[in-house]
Amino acid sequence: MHPTVFRVDRPAAPLPTNIQNDHDLTRWREEHAAAQTAASRLATDRTRMLASASVESITKKDAEIGAARIRVERAAAVIEAAERKISDAAAREAAKEPERLRRYAAGKKAAAEAERLMRDEYGPMAGKVAAIMRRLAELRAIVSLANADLPATGEQLNPDAFRGRPAEASRYEMRPHVVTVEEDGTVVHSVIRAESDRDRGGDRDDGGPAMHVSGHGAGLRQEIRQRQVYIAGSAGIDVPPLDKSVTLPGLAWDDAPFWPPAAR
Repeated sequence: MHPTVFRVDRPAAPLPTNIQNDHDLTRWREEHAAAQTAASRLATDRTRMLASASVESITKKDAEIGAARIRVERAAAVIEAAERKISDAAAREAAKEPERLRRYAAGKKAAAEAERLMRDEYGPMAGKVAAIMRRLAELRAIVSLANADLPATGEQLNPDAFRGRPAEASRYEMRPHVVTVEEDGTVVHSVIRAESDRDRGGDRDDGGPAMHVSGHGAGLRQEIRQRQVYIAGSAGIDVPPLDKSVTLPGLAWDDAPFWPPAAR
């Protein structure tokens, strides 16, 4: 007994309303060609019907022809808009090309200079820095030996201390600030309003604004006085020894590093 095979024809996917790629544009070109073929066939059918068909049938055929022509025009319009969009995008890309060429020329020159620096200067310079790191490591070993057994008057030695930041305790300091006082020296804490004597109907010899404080007399002045200010402390910052943090790789992929020494 043979199995029954069913054939299922899937309906064509709807035409994309927004053309994103060449495949979408190809589908619309196929739609335009199919629409033109259908319109031509309908027009031929109408010509054959003129001598024998009824007015109603011809009118119906005209409606079919009109729909086919709209289909042709719609596909043509979509294709034209897509091709214009593609052309505009190509023009924008072409306009960017001179700047790309300029950047590429600069990049090519920079790449050659970078290669020259690595080939001609990095090796000798890295060798000198590695020699400094090697000497620092030797000196640090001597310092560590001394720190391990300090004399009675000795303090821990740290040649890297200057590279960090010591801790600072919170403290209070006296700092100057400007205050407004009355004639008897009392500090005024009210809001000060400045206005000209012309506003008050008077004149001043210096032409400047007079200070007036709500609830206080006119004899006000400013003085510089000292006040206590709180200064927040900060934690110290330690840095690792330089010979422990510096890395100088070899120039080629299979070169031993300049620093630190490769493990044996």
